[in-house]
Amino acid sequence: MQKIAGDERQAGDMGGFQRQKDVVRAFHAALDEAGGDGVTAVLEDFSGAGFRWRGFHPFGVLDDVRDVSDRFWKPLKRSL
Repeated sequence: MQKIAGDERQAGDMGGFQRQKDVVRAFHAALDEAGGDGVTAVLEDFSGAGFRWRGFHPFGVLDDVRDVSDRFWKPLKRSL
């Protein structure tokens, strides 16, 4: 394997991101299980101070967990 300049990992080694991947998987698993206001609770559990969600049109930038839950995730989950 080739050495990646400035990085101790080898080319093709994605193990350095395992912790981040686990967080993303846990978030989506919790979101899949959630219904109704549980969606808002999941977003609150996985979000911190300074939360900012950048969505595509017509959502734009939202900085409130409840807005993201009510305007994006809940309607999406209902439609699927």
